[in-house]
Formats: sequence, C-alpha cells, structure tokens
Amino acid sequence: MLHAAGRPFPEFTICRCRALSPHVDYLRVAIRLRVRLLSDYHVTEVHEHAFYVLYNAAHTGVLALQDGQGWDLHWVLSTACQPQDQASIVAALRQTVLPHLFRNRANQRISVERGLLCTPLFLASQQVAEQLGFVPQYQSADEAEYQLAKQDFLGS
Repeated sequence: MLHAAGRPFPEFTICRCRALSPHVDYLRVAIRLRVRLLSDYHVTEVHEHAFYVLYNAAHTGVLALQDGQGWDLHWVLSTACQPQDQASIVAALRQTVLPHLFRNRANQRISVERGLLCTPLFLASQQVAEQLGFVPQYQSADEAEYQLAKQDFLGS
C-alpha cells in the first residue's frame, strides 16, 4: 500500500462503469483504506462512491463529479476544460446527470466554496448551479449553498 505524508493512500477498484450518454460515464468505485485504531490493531474500511465523468466534444474528460449521496455534489475541473466547455457541461448535467440522480432522491444540494476554487471557477460554478435551476439557500462572499427539488427540476 502506498503512503502519503505518513498516512496510507487508499486503494480503489472500479466496480462498475457504463456510458449514460456519449458525453457522460457513470462509475461505482470501491475505496479501501486501512485505518490504524490502536498501536498494533488495524481495520480496513471499504466505502463505495458514485462518480460521473463528463467529456467535451473532443471526448476529453473535463469534469469529474462525485455524488455525495444527496447531501452534496463535489466536482473537479480538468486543466483541459476550456470556457467554451461550460455549455456542454451544463447540457450534460441537465440532460443526463441530474435525471440519473433524481431517480432515487427528492432533492439535491450543491455547495461552492471560494477556498477550494480560484475566483473565476467559484463564480463559474455558481453560474452553472443557477443555470441548472438550483436555488440559493445561503450565500456569502466565500461560499454558497444551493438546493434543487426533483419536482422543480422535472417541471422546468
């Protein structure tokens, strides 16, 4: 097992991968982490997470999105992402990812924090949330929290 800064680096296994559309892949990933509880006692924790990978028109991965099980969506933009990719990202989220998420939940939340993003990405992330119909629940200069109800999404 690899170690980073003295802590075990998690091992992961892709349990399932399938294309939801030409521009969106869905992955179920099992992450195993060996945790030290006492000086000589270890336990291995396994957690399964859902991820979506969004691709631009050139089929380059531009966004990885982790489903926080309804509580939150976490995304990371690739350095390959260009400003012109924002429209395709919004379309993929609206046409593929959100309908897939809303199969099993009534609400979805997104939180955006400036500390995790540079200012242009912070503002762009807020724009994406609002373009998708997410309603601000809390906003400050450094963070914003949005919510979207399934009934509002399906009614739009």
